[in-house]
Amino acid sequence: MSFPFMINSVPLDGSSTLPALKYQGASYSRQGVDSANTGRNQAGKMIRDLITHKDKWKLEFVPCSQTQFANLLSAIDGASFSFTYPNPTGSGTVTKAFYCGDRSAPVFKIDRSASGVGLWGNLSFDVIEM
Repeated sequence: MSFPFMINSVPLDGSSTLPALKYQGASYSRQGVDSANTGRNQAGKMIRDLITHKDKWKLEFVPCSQTQFANLLSAIDGASFSFTYPNPTGSGTVTKAFYCGDRSAPVFKIDRSASGVGLWGNLSFDVIEM
């Protein structure tokens, strides 16, 4: 089996142009999506109109080079991208369209040489199923 986490078919294991996920750097959650008809009635009873469920992952990466950082940001900057992850309700992996939430990364190290290449640490963001 190939590495279970991929963005646009590129594994997040550090062996390619994208950085590696931290050990235990992926957290799964599942969100219920309700219609506009969901709410409480005048008696205070909840009336829920559940439309579907959507998967969400919080991803955190090991420190990475400027090139890997830029490649990852480029891969997730579109309106959507392909995300492959372990199937939470079955076996193997599943690939679906996702979008990205806010991105956050402190500068880990600044290279003061002529190249000016930096090292980014602990880049993290959420990816949410479309």
